[in-house]
Amino acid sequence: MDLHAVPLRAFLAVAEARSFTRAASELNMSQPALSAKIRELERQLGFALLNRTKRHVELSPEGRSFLAHARRMVLETEWMHQKIRDIRKNAVRIGVPYYSSDISARVQITDDLIMRFGAEGVAVVEMSHDRLYRALAFEEIDLAFVFEPEERWFDSAITPTAAAGLIGEVIESRELELEVPSSSWLFGKTVVQKPDLEGCSVASISRVHGVALSEGIARFLDTWGAKQFKLPESNARSTLRLARRFRVPAVSLGWFHADPEPCETSRSIPFEGGGIVTRMVVRRRSERLRPPAEACWTTLTGQTEFPV
Repeated sequence: MDLHAVPLRAFLAVAEARSFTRAASELNMSQPALSAKIRELERQLGFALLNRTKRHVELSPEGRSFLAHARRMVLETEWMHQKIRDIRKNAVRIGVPYYSSDISARVQITDDLIMRFGAEGVAVVEMSHDRLYRALAFEEIDLAFVFEPEERWFDSAITPTAAAGLIGEVIESRELELEVPSSSWLFGKTVVQKPDLEGCSVASISRVHGVALSEGIARFLDTWGAKQFKLPESNARSTLRLARRFRVPAVSLGWFHADPEPCETSRSIPFEGGGIVTRMVVRRRSERLRPPAEACWTTLTGQTEFPV
């Protein structure tokens, strides 16, 4: 069984080099051996991939049609071998949202896990927020760090957790606040009151941080009568940065901070009665995990018994 797609790699090398001699050199094999692999591949496929002359090698019409598929199959082979290496390492696969590298609390936790279980024992995998739930459900990762609003702001129609059969533990929570520029009349207030936001334009965040979180914040601002809008770059950190430049109020999740801007100062002000709470949650599948993953779960949550 060929797990390395050698015949396909041989075909791609010839297709790119347009020469058996150059392709054989790149592949570190003899030209007769390369020619034999191409002929055998053509035999198995049932059509010619190349048109050969004494001076030139060109793709046949069938070869041009097959080329993109061959590239994709070789790429899939590379991914397969990466998966094989991961399985052999038996590392705990921890999924994180790609934007969370800017969240010091999350970085500190995963760094501590790496130091405790070793660089070979933990693999941190970055992906989009919503894909983390699917990756857990399909066992692509063992644990995932996600950022979610408290339950009362969840919309069951857009929350993937229950359907995926996942459980979770809250690691840390932060309260939503309003980032206000010094030019705003709100800057001197100690708390933001509901009448303050009636009809006030507030920059909010996009769905890049998860549908549940963005929709939860949208519903919260709606109850306060705010007019929501999105800035040109609307992830949480960029919203703070651009809001400072445009001198407009913006939501602050509490996990990010705007980059310093010498032209403007701003401050975060809490909502009267408390804003929506966003939580850093570590999630997993409900069934028992591999022993190394269970050990990581216990380290994070303190739970030594299998959760129900």
